[in-house]
Amino acid sequence: MRGQLKKKEKQVDKLLDSAVAERFCRLAERVDSLRGLRERNPGNTDSDSLTESINVVINNSISAPVAMEKLESAWRDYSLAQEKLKACQTKEQLGDLIDNRNKVRGVLAATVESFLQETKCLPVRQRMDKLKEVSSSLTAVFGPASMEGDVGEQAFEQYYQWRTQRSRLTSSVRDGTDKALKALCTWSENVGKFFCLSAKTVVGVNDIVDGVNELLKQAEINVAKELDSPLSEQNNHETKVVSNAFHKVMQHIQSEQSLLSDIMEKYLLNTKFKGEMLQWQNASPTPDSLFSVKKRIRSLRAQLRWRQVEEASLEEAEDFDLTEILKKKEEIAETRNTLFQEIGQERKEYMKLSALAEGCCPELPLLYPEADIHSHMSSGGLVVKSLDRNMFDAEPMKELSGRRPLVCTEFQGQRVILKRSCSPFSDPLAYVMVPYFPNGSLWAVQAAKPLTATETVKVMRGVARGLRALHAAGVTHASLNPNNIFVLHRHQGMVGDYDFIKTPVQRAMDSGMVAGSISLVAPELCQTQGTPPTPACDMYSYGCLLFWVKYLHVALSDDVYPLGQEARLQALLSKLLVCVGRLTAAETLADDYFLSDQ
Repeated sequence: MRGQLKKKEKQVDKLLDSAVAERFCRLAERVDSLRGLRERNPGNTDSDSLTESINVVINNSISAPVAMEKLESAWRDYSLAQEKLKACQTKEQLGDLIDNRNKVRGVLAATVESFLQETKCLPVRQRMDKLKEVSSSLTAVFGPASMEGDVGEQAFEQYYQWRTQRSRLTSSVRDGTDKALKALCTWSENVGKFFCLSAKTVVGVNDIVDGVNELLKQAEINVAKELDSPLSEQNNHETKVVSNAFHKVMQHIQSEQSLLSDIMEKYLLNTKFKGEMLQWQNASPTPDSLFSVKKRIRSLRAQLRWRQVEEASLEEAEDFDLTEILKKKEEIAETRNTLFQEIGQERKEYMKLSALAEGCCPELPLLYPEADIHSHMSSGGLVVKSLDRNMFDAEPMKELSGRRPLVCTEFQGQRVILKRSCSPFSDPLAYVMVPYFPNGSLWAVQAAKPLTATETVKVMRGVARGLRALHAAGVTHASLNPNNIFVLHRHQGMVGDYDFIKTPVQRAMDSGMVAGSISLVAPELCQTQGTPPTPACDMYSYGCLLFWVKYLHVALSDDVYPLGQEARLQALLSKLLVCVGRLTAAETLADDYFLSDQ
């Protein structure tokens, strides 16, 4: 009987030891898991960054300067006064309009000064950098924000309510866990003190026996509660609250960035305006410098003509003196160069006056009609009346001359051709100056040595860019053919000029609109006589030229087009050599054929 009792006691002891060990082992594993969880998620870091961003955006925002609204009103009044001056046609009305403009400009200048002083005190650049940093940080966490729709004015309030409630719940659960584990640690310390025989202790048996099961149980419950707590995850409502707050703060950022950009733009514009006002506050601009240049030009032109007469006399004299003739030619060349420099200075003066007339002083052309500022402005500075053909040491170009003779000369280091043309800016004759590239036409290059596949891409890309620029300016070339496309160094293509005497219809139907046996005239122009050409007609001619260049390469060269490039070229031609829906020049440049080699 006694033996059986001892055996049962041993079994009970063994079971108790096993149960206690398992409980502590289980608790230790869960505490270790909880430690990892807290390390990975010491707090709700996403919402922490969002909260911090909201505080930065809302609490440190920059408002529009007080003077900004007055500034816009002052600029409207000033612009209206300037428009009235531009529209003025008679000198009699100028006085009152200028007085009114000056009065309005005085008000604007004072408002500008107030705005600049106020803006100078604002940390606009620093704020823009900070907003950019916050925006990038939030985007990295939450992804790109949609600026469409309004998430409501309560977005921040709802977020802060959720944030406070969630923080309170999280703290409550963590405090409970920490309290239970701390009690267990205190019990463990008492056990250590009690079993230490080398030191005296006040810890008794009851201190290490009483309530140990309850301490262990409470620790297990609290650890499990925190591990299983749903606070680490957001439900749909909470996710929406956070998302709304994120989108709201991004909208605030975008709105303030727009305001700050507007402030910076206005600051730069008004600083420039202030500088102009300071420049002309004591005296209004006049074309006196232009008149001085024109006076020197007249003097130099007279000198040039006289020396040309002297040269002709020396050449016709019976006593032919080569030394004197050469000396006179040097004098003529020197005078001509000086004259060209003065004409260049005249152009600079015209550019200054044109800028003033288009800006702060629109009254200049009417105040000084003798300066002829309107002509320079209306031609975009392309017409230079001080130049004439007799100034140049020009040579006839018989090989290029047709019904109208062409001459070749040098101007500012560039060989140019002077082409006679009718123009409203000259009475009645004008000359167009264009660069001269001997043997540089596409026809001449193809006749000498056809372009390779790679060279064709580069050259025809340049031609397409030229057409894009013309079409963007509202100009239809209508005369694109191998003789007025130029090739520089076999890798740069340029669109040449057209016959200025002919109308677009006449140019488009000219007999020169061929490339070999290929007609370059768009089919729609052949169907109805007199149909005005369009940019689409230019693109048809361009497609034909591209086909012609490729055909000559295949016919006259041993090189083979790469298969990939051949396929891309055929695809491009199929979109150019059609009756409707042709590619524009811009679309052509974006085609795979031109993008593949970049």
